[in-house]
This record gives sequence, structure tokens and C-alpha cells, in this order.
Amino acid sequence: MDSSAVTPQSDIYSLGITLYELLTGELPFMSDSISQIVLKILSEMPEKPSKINPEIPKELDDIIFKAINKKASERYLSALDFANDLKKFIIDFDTNFIIQNNVNNSHKNQQTILINSYKEEKTR
Repeated sequence: MDSSAVTPQSDIYSLGITLYELLTGELPFMSDSISQIVLKILSEMPEKPSKINPEIPKELDDIIFKAINKKASERYLSALDFANDLKKFIIDFDTNFIIQNNVNNSHKNQQTILINSYKEEKTR
């Protein structure tokens, strides 16, 4: 890979994939071979996180899918833009929800991610 192809949007993609895995407990692309995984990464979008876990709001799907868009030019321009959309999601939804996923089927371990959001009271 040419290092000139690595841009801030490459990091945004990686952050989006990490958030996807945290929320779903699953890898977005699965296959028996590395070459098939690479082909999927280049040509397919994963299932929406809310399809894997219905407790995940559609708006969070949209944020993740913007971060992992196949076209780098359609992704967030910076990590700050990504963080701002996540912050806006938390504030707008003023929500508390727990997402439980089976992380390791063989050991039946459960991962619990608590997204605890709140609106700050305005004192002035």
C-alpha cells in the first residue's frame, strides 16, 4: 500500500470499525480467508449495528456508517467532527441504555457497554 493513501480518513475508518465492534461484539467482516475479508472490506458494507442489536438507535448506525463509508471523501473530515456527532447523539437522545452482547460464544462471556448520557443543567 502506498503511504500517500493513508489519510486522517483512514483513522476515521478505523475508529468507526472499533465503535462497530464495541457496540455489536462482532467483527464487521467475517470469512475463512484473509483475501475474502479484504475483498469484503473493499466492496461491501457490514450489517447495520442495529440489525445485530435492536437496542442500538438508527442514528448511531448513521454515525458509524459515515465513519466507515467506502469513499474516504464521504467520511468525517476529522476525528473532532466524528466526536462532535457522537456528542450530539448523546445530548439529543438523552438516553440511558445497556447493550449486552455475546462476545465469546465458546465461553458465554457477556460484554456490557453502558452508554450513560445526560444533559448538563444550565446554571446561568
